[in-house]
Order: sequence, then C-alpha cells, then structure tokens
Amino acid sequence: MPPKKPVSRSSSKRPVRRSTPRIEDLPATDRIPLLLYRRIAITFTVLVAAALLIVVYLSTMQAVIHVRPTQSSLKAEFIAQIMGVPVSPTDVAGEVRSGTVGKTETFKASGTGAVQLEDFAEGTVTLHNNQSSAQQLIVKTRLWDPKGIQFRLLETVNVPAKGTVTAKVRADVKGATGDLAPTKFTIPGLSEAKQLLVFGESTTAFTGGVRSLAVVTKEEMNGSLETLKKTLIEDAKTMMRAESGKGFSGEAFFDEISNQSVSIEPNTQADQYDITLEVKVTGVFFDKNAIEKIAEQKLYDQIGQGHELVSVDKEHGVITVDKYNLEDHTASLRVELTGESISSRTSESLDLDRFLGLNADEVRNLLVTEGVATEVNVEFFPFWVRTVPRLKDHVSIKISQ
Repeated sequence: MPPKKPVSRSSSKRPVRRSTPRIEDLPATDRIPLLLYRRIAITFTVLVAAALLIVVYLSTMQAVIHVRPTQSSLKAEFIAQIMGVPVSPTDVAGEVRSGTVGKTETFKASGTGAVQLEDFAEGTVTLHNNQSSAQQLIVKTRLWDPKGIQFRLLETVNVPAKGTVTAKVRADVKGATGDLAPTKFTIPGLSEAKQLLVFGESTTAFTGGVRSLAVVTKEEMNGSLETLKKTLIEDAKTMMRAESGKGFSGEAFFDEISNQSVSIEPNTQADQYDITLEVKVTGVFFDKNAIEKIAEQKLYDQIGQGHELVSVDKEHGVITVDKYNLEDHTASLRVELTGESISSRTSESLDLDRFLGLNADEVRNLLVTEGVATEVNVEFFPFWVRTVPRLKDHVSIKISQ
C-alpha cells in the first residue's frame, strides 16, 4: 500500500477576513438610517463646539471703567466753645489768658520818604537895553515868558544904554508852572516900541516851583508801628504759653491797641522818632485735635448719599477768637475748615446699568457731560470687544484720584 502524504495544518486552517460593509454595499433600506445618524452626530458636535465658544466668549469678555471723579469743595464754619470742662459735643477743653504789654522804641528815619511842596520859582535874567539912553526898572517890574507866565523883579535895576544887567526874578504864582527852561521875557509895563528894545533873557532854568522834601511819611510811621506791635505780641504770646504750661495743641490770639503815640507828626523832617505802644493780648489755648474732629464731622454732614470725603485741609484751617470772658475763663472760637468730596461707588451716577451696551466714547461723554468725572478711560477684554458687556458681573468701575 502506498504511503499517505502528510496534510499541512497551516494550509488547511486560514484566517477569515471580515470587512465592514460600505454604505454603498448595503441594501437601500439600511443605507438611509445610517446616513441620518452620521449627520446628527456631526450636527451635535458642531453645536457643542459653538456653544463652548459662546460660553468661553461670554466668560472672558469684560470691561473696566476707570473714572477720575470731579472733586467738590466743602467748607465747614462753626463756633466752638472753649471751657475748662466740656459739657456738650461742640465744647472743647481749654483755657483763656490775657495781659497787656507796652514799650517805647526809637526808630531811625529811613530818608526815603518825601513830599512835594509848591513854592515860588526863582531865576536870573539878563536884561538888555538897546536904546541910546539908560532904562530904569523898579522892584516888582513885571516880566512875561512867551506863554504869559508872570515874574517880577526882586530889586530895582538900571540897565545902561546899549548894555545889559542881571537881576533876580520870582514867579507870581506857586507851582510847577514857574519852573522854566531858558527863554525870553517881555516887559509889559513898557510901550510896545520899547518892548522891542528892552527885554530879558534867561540862560539857566528856573527852579523852586516844586521841591522834594525828605520827611518821615505816615506810611513809614505805620510800618514802624506794625513792627513794634508784632514784637510786643510775640513777647506776650511767649509769656502766656509759659504760664499755661498744660500742653494744649492749639492756640488763638486776639489783640487790641490800648495806647499809642508818635513823637512827631507825619511828613515831618526828622532823623529819628519815638513810638510808644501798649497792646492788650488775649490768648486761647485749646485741644486742636478735638476742634478738627468736630470740623470733619461738619464736613461729613454736608456730603450726600453717593459721595465720600477724600481730603480735609487742616493745614490751612482758620481759627479766630470770636468772644472771650476772662472772669469764667471761657471763649468762643470761629472755625473755618475746607475739604474735598467725590462721587463714591454707590453713587447713582456710577450705576452699572447706565453703561451696559455703550462704547468707550459714550461712557466718557456721559460722565464728563454730567460733571461726574474729569477723565474716563474704558478697557475692554478681549481686544476685539468694543462695547460694555450686558452682563453686569463682567463690568467693574475703578475710581482714582
């Protein structure tokens, strides 16, 4: 019997390939649902992506409105009562002291003061006589300049024939009109024919119509009086501060002149002069911090809803003595203090609803036109955003000063 051939297992068992059927290979009844499912899946994916983009856009977009608000000036004016033991909210702890200081001091005249005094101008004329005989001119003979200003001879003179003589003349009227430059004079007392032959001429200016006199003026006296007064007041303040010794942080003074005299009258020539002065000085010493707290509260009371106090000008506050009573050591102080306020975040003008949907220019014009702000800047995120988002939680306002 012939031998059997071995059978190869590898050739007898081969793997079977299963391919996914194509839509084109499927029957028509199965092909439509599969296409529909695919389109639904693609549409759903697109919608989810769009929704995601919208969510990202809405969650990232925002606007920041930077506002530099307009400042409004405030002023507090009130009367504070100063006493040893305060009993009401406007009472302030303090004390009152008073004293009189006096002194006589000599001041040297500055020499810069001057007054203008009117007098009779004088001058010298040369009298000419072109006649063949001498001409006598008696004292007080009149001479006229070309403008008719009249002068008179101060002495009698004889003018020789064909000769000249000099003589002093004086103006008839006081004042600057008599101060003349060199000129020619006629003699109205002579006949018209003689006036052509006998006349006068001056070669130097006439002076004395107005002259300056160095004096101590009233203004100079007042300046010296003020200097002495300041010295006395400072001396009084120093003494009262030492007497008080309680360390009050505030002080105000009131002064009045009780006696004064000057050794000369104003506009008097003098090398020096004496001033005697007595000044009564009243000092009120008080708790300055308490005054300032009351003033700040007065300023706060003036600002309305939606505003805040941003500064108080304590440095330039004015505190003056209104009244005082030395018997019970009390006083009334008039206090003036200024401050500045601005619109706060709670202001109706800065309500976010007003800005939703507006662009940067519209926001700026709205606040500047209303006088709420002097400067407005709007920042948008992302960069392509151009209007304020309509979601209020994506909008913020920052106030700067």
